[in-house]
Parts: sequence; C-alpha cells; structure tokens
Amino acid sequence: MPNTWPTLSRSPVVEGFSQFLVEDPTIRARTMDGRPLARPGPGPVLRGWRFSYRYLTGADRALLDTFQETTVFVGGATFSWTDPRPSGTAHTVRLARPLAFDLEDDGVSYRANVEIHEEG
Repeated sequence: MPNTWPTLSRSPVVEGFSQFLVEDPTIRARTMDGRPLARPGPGPVLRGWRFSYRYLTGADRALLDTFQETTVFVGGATFSWTDPRPSGTAHTVRLARPLAFDLEDDGVSYRANVEIHEEG
C-alpha cells in the first residue's frame, strides 16, 4: 500500500503556502558570437511546496515524527499528498528536508514547517 500524508487535527496555514519549480530544466548555452540558446531539458518540470501547520497537538507531532522517521525515512520514500487548495490534486512527493518543529507561544502546541518535492 502506498504511503500517504497523515491526517492531522489542523489544516495547513494559508499564509506562507507556496508552490514553486524545484529546478529549471532548461538547457542553456551561447553561440560562438554570444547569442543565447535555450531548449527544453530531457526531464519533467517538477514542482515543490512549502507550508506550515500551526497549533498542532502533541499527538499530531508524534504522528508526524513517526511518519518521517519510520514511514518515509525523511526523504527515503515517496508518499501521496493532496493539495489542500480547491483543486485538491493528489501528487507523489518526498520530504525535501526533515520536518522542523517549533513550540508555539502557548507553550504546549507546535508549529511544523514542511517542504515537499514532486517525484519525477
């Protein structure tokens, strides 16, 4: 069974939610007289997303810790993630870096910062 992003008690925060291209696949060069040349690269155009969760419970934090450490081994395995925006499109992605957790101002809940990249 494929891995899926865990269901948490909160939705991602809209502020700071971003989608971007992981890298520019364009092959660029210059002619002998200095004119630029460009053509599409051989690989797909891959997207990435950055988002965060606010006020996660201790149970949410434990769920995310288990997910990253034993389910997907940080970036070692792919998982299915559904874009929370209205499109609701599902993507096969990997964690681009370990999840980062900060304690919220209330002293009992957590903020989780997430970056994922589409799998090519």
